[in-house]
Amino acid sequence: MFTKMKSPLPSFTQCIGLVLRSYCMMLCMEGKFKTLVVFRRDRLARRVEDLIDIKNFFKNHDIKIIYSNYFNIK
Repeated sequence: MFTKMKSPLPSFTQCIGLVLRSYCMMLCMEGKFKTLVVFRRDRLARRVEDLIDIKNFFKNHDIKIIYSNYFNIK
């Protein structure tokens, strides 16, 4: 029998997420945008601690976060 071993390395999806977040933070610090629109809160961060950190980061850079649970696609 084979058992699935936990890898100490992040998955490809996690790596892409880190790159995108780093790029977003860099654009934020450069003042490239002032508003972030997120479909739902859990799309921004899964853990409450991460959400608080992200919100504080954006607040310190005067960036407004808008949550939109409704999409009107026609």
